[in-house]
Amino acid sequence: MKGILFPQESRDISITLDAPRPEMTFTLNWPGSDIGLAVVRPDGRRLDPSTARGISGVDFTYDATTHTRTARVAPAPAGRWTVTLTGTDVEPTGEFFTLTATQALDSPVHIVPFEPRYGVAQPVPLAVTVPRDAGADCRVTARVTDASGRRESIPLADNG
Repeated sequence: MKGILFPQESRDISITLDAPRPEMTFTLNWPGSDIGLAVVRPDGRRLDPSTARGISGVDFTYDATTHTRTARVAPAPAGRWTVTLTGTDVEPTGEFFTLTATQALDSPVHIVPFEPRYGVAQPVPLAVTVPRDAGADCRVTARVTDASGRRESIPLADNG
């Protein structure tokens, strides 16, 4: 969602999750000034940078160089979420913003390799089918566990 926020204006944006997700991330970008970000869970609990301190699975971050605030909630229960944006310190003419909400989908995939073994740094071809409700711009990350139990997350590229 894109919009303009004026000084001391608060705007509520509703997002509905039809099913629980392992994680939900809300990202707010704007060119300057200061815009506040708070998230209200479906159970009515309000989360912001001060109330979220010490809550497991909840992180708020701010990058002053890119004017980006991020709120991550894991796990994310189903229901109506409300994101509140507040024009904390913006110009009288307003501040443009972009808010994105991304959700994680855990979809375990078992891979049967084409070859019995692969060498170090050798690409392993595989196919992953993404559920239709995942959205057109979803990203897929493989969580790989090797024979020794070491785990690694690898973003996968879409080659068509």
